[in-house]
Amino acid sequence: MLGGCAGMYEATGTASQQDMLQLRTDLNSLPVSLQRTRAEVDAALAQMDRRLAEQTAETGKQLSALSARLEVLSGDVAALSARA
Repeated sequence: MLGGCAGMYEATGTASQQDMLQLRTDLNSLPVSLQRTRAEVDAALAQMDRRLAEQTAETGKQLSALSARLEVLSGDVAALSARA
């Protein structure tokens, strides 16, 4: 009966060693994966910052154009009111 248990222990021990080897391999690859992910996130954030800056500049231009148009319309309304 003990012989059967010893065989089972060896099989389990071997599987555990393989599991530990896989775990070590996975843990060793984590820093590289983390660095790659950080670089991707940094690149995405930089791209978002550029887009936001472009959109902000465009919105500012549109706001200036609308303000100028509103002043023209306000002047037109004042001129029409003066005639009446």
